[in-house]
Amino acid sequence: MNVLKTWAISLSSACICAAVISFLKPHAKFDKVLKLALGAFLCTAMLTPFFGAEKFKIADFSPPEAVQESLQKEGEDFLMQAQINAAAENVKKEIETRLQQKGYTFTQVHVSMNIDAQENIFINEINISGVPEQQRQALHDMLKKELSLEVSVQ
Repeated sequence: MNVLKTWAISLSSACICAAVISFLKPHAKFDKVLKLALGAFLCTAMLTPFFGAEKFKIADFSPPEAVQESLQKEGEDFLMQAQINAAAENVKKEIETRLQQKGYTFTQVHVSMNIDAQENIFINEINISGVPEQQRQALHDMLKKELSLEVSVQ
C-alpha cells in the first residue's frame, strides 16, 4: 500500500511539474522538444515502481525534528512575549488610571516586564516621566506604598 501511495504522489508531482514547465516555455518552436522531454519524464515517473521503486523513494516532506522543535519554540516564545506585552499594558493602564485619579495628568508610564524560568511574569521596572519636579518625591512614595515596588519617577 505504501508503494502505491508513493507512486501516486510521485506521478502527481511529475504531472504538476510537467504542466508548470509547459506553461513556462519561451517560444512555440520548442514544442516538439519539450513534449518529447516531458513525455519521457512522465513515462519514467509512471514506470518507476516496476523498475525498483525502493531506489526512488520520495523524501519525507515534513521538516526535520530539529526544525520542528525550533519552530515550536519560536511559537512559544512569541506567545510568551505577547503575554508579557499584554500584562505590561494592563499594568501601565492601571497605573495611569490611578495617577489620573490622584490628579497627575501630564505623565507617561513605561512598564518593563519579563518571564523567569518557572514561567512567572514579573515587573522589571516602572518608569514614570513628565512629572513636575516638586511632585516627584510625593508620587514616588505614593506608588512605592501602593504597588510595593521601586518606581522611577522623572
